[in-house]
Amino acid sequence: MQRSSFFATAAATAVITLGAFSLVPAPGQTQPVPSRKAQPQLIANASVAQSGQFVTAEHETQGHARIITENGQRYLEFDAAFRSDDGPDLFVLLHREATPTNYKNGDFVRLGRLQTTSGKQRYAIPADVSINEFKSAVIWCRAFNATFGFAPLG
Repeated sequence: MQRSSFFATAAATAVITLGAFSLVPAPGQTQPVPSRKAQPQLIANASVAQSGQFVTAEHETQGHARIITENGQRYLEFDAAFRSDDGPDLFVLLHREATPTNYKNGDFVRLGRLQTTSGKQRYAIPADVSINEFKSAVIWCRAFNATFGFAPLG
């Protein structure tokens, strides 16, 4: 192979190989739009009050839960690593016990139905709830009174 032919082939290979990773579109192409999932979520005016890792109880549950305040509203938020088994009648609770054992009235506050069994999600905490009185976030099956998993908050 002649030297000029080698460099021409190498240059063409570099353009083809690097073209897939280029941030500048080729002539006639549009700039790709970055995926929202790839973008970090920046929360303006947010602070973390409590947080904890999920512990498996009766069903596999993992991930991280935290209570945040954003622009005066409090939320229970699960991170992108959150996973839980699927089940009927699943709810997200704040519970007075770090390791929940009872589900009598007054022991917990129901924040809503579980939105999805995996991924980042958040639940509004009513303004009249004193979060300092609650020691865990819980995935609970109302139909079978089963604790799928819980995250002790501290």
